[in-house]
Amino acid sequence: MSSKKHLLAKKILFSNRDIEEGTRKLASVINQDYSNLKEDVVLVGVLKGAIPFFSLLLKYIDFECIIDFCKVESFNGQAKATGKPILKTDIESDISGKHVIVIEDIVDAGYTLEFLISHFKDLGAKTIKTAALLNKLETRKVNIDPDYHVFDVESHFLIGFGLDYKEKLRNLDYIAICDVDKLKIWDK
Repeated sequence: MSSKKHLLAKKILFSNRDIEEGTRKLASVINQDYSNLKEDVVLVGVLKGAIPFFSLLLKYIDFECIIDFCKVESFNGQAKATGKPILKTDIESDISGKHVIVIEDIVDAGYTLEFLISHFKDLGAKTIKTAALLNKLETRKVNIDPDYHVFDVESHFLIGFGLDYKEKLRNLDYIAICDVDKLKIWDK
C-alpha cells in the first residue's frame, strides 16, 4: 500500500476477492429470477460509482439484456444527500414494457433509487428492480431497500470500487473505510 491512493484506506472491509465472490453469487440469484422472461431486460448503471460493480455483475449475467446508463446527482457538492436528486443524463433506451434493473454502487439515504424508480415508471417500465453492491441501512431516509445487494455496511465514509472522495479513489480494487483524519493531509 505504498501508492498515495491507498493512504486513505483506514480499514479494508471487502477485498477484491470478496467483491468478486459476492457479485457472482448475486448474479446467480438475478439469473434465476430473469432467465425465463419473454420481454427485454434493461440493466441501467447509475454513473459514476456503479461502473466497477456494473461491469463485474454484467460478466456473470447469463441472459440476454440491454445495457444503459444514467447520471443522477444526489449530493450536489454536499457531504450528505440533499434529498432532491437531479437527473443529469437520462437513459437512451426505450424501456416501455421492459423489465429494468437499476444498478447502484451503494444505497445510502435511498433518494436516488426512489427518484429513479418513479422516473422509470413514468417511462413505462413493466417492472423495476434494484441491485446494489452496498446497502447502508443506518442512513436510510426513505422507505426503500434494494431488491438485491451484495453487502450490508455500517455508516462509515467508504472509498474504493466506485466509491469516491472528490471523484478520486474509485479505482481501488477493494472497499475500505476512509481515514477521515488524513483527508486534509491527502488534499495537499
